[in-house]
Amino acid sequence: MLVTDKRKALYSFNAGAEAALARIVGEKGYFAYRDLWRKTSSHEIELDFPLQLDFELNTGCNLNCPMCPGGLKNPAQKMQLMDFNMYRGIIDEGVACGAKAVNFNFINEPLLRKDIGVFVDYARKK
Repeated sequence: MLVTDKRKALYSFNAGAEAALARIVGEKGYFAYRDLWRKTSSHEIELDFPLQLDFELNTGCNLNCPMCPGGLKNPAQKMQLMDFNMYRGIIDEGVACGAKAVNFNFINEPLLRKDIGVFVDYARKK
């Protein structure tokens, strides 16, 4: 097996998970989104607006990994939270411009937010 084949196997989507997601969001829309994702990721096409919006809904994480700048180096430091109205405005603009997906973390732990469901629900409805 070539390295690229191994990489594809490692990063390929679980067929069962993909089928479940397609049922939840609607097969036609889901597979159209995945096709756009594939084409933009391989640079076949370039969109005028990002297909996915990435959010840092809060600062910090409950872990202290030595290689990560987002961990709680100072537990007394108060976690900062993104304002829901700001988030809502970004989602609304993104949807109007063609965004199809959101990601809620990069160097934070969004599940530390007690109101994470409100953010997920708003994106899901849009």
